[in-house]
Amino acid sequence: MDQLDRGVAPDSEVARDFARRRKLTFLKKGPYATLSQVALRFCLDNPHIATVVPGIKNVAELEETAACSTLPPLDSRAMAELQSLYGRNFKV
Repeated sequence: MDQLDRGVAPDSEVARDFARRRKLTFLKKGPYATLSQVALRFCLDNPHIATVVPGIKNVAELEETAACSTLPPLDSRAMAELQSLYGRNFKV
């Protein structure tokens, strides 16, 4: 997604998180076509997360979400890079 589907204030958390997504594009590889799939798979694989309630706006998003349960777990390299990004608050 190259733009948000709604207007947001430039200094909002939504705008900040949307800008951060650029640093996560390395995760879109192999079976993962979207960052939404990566995020949901991350949650499904995390033993500390008991419930995931994804937002779904249309049938395509529903199908994408349902398909995540059959995707493989994120590999250890991807998880290490995510931890590093998080630890640095997504700063270089």
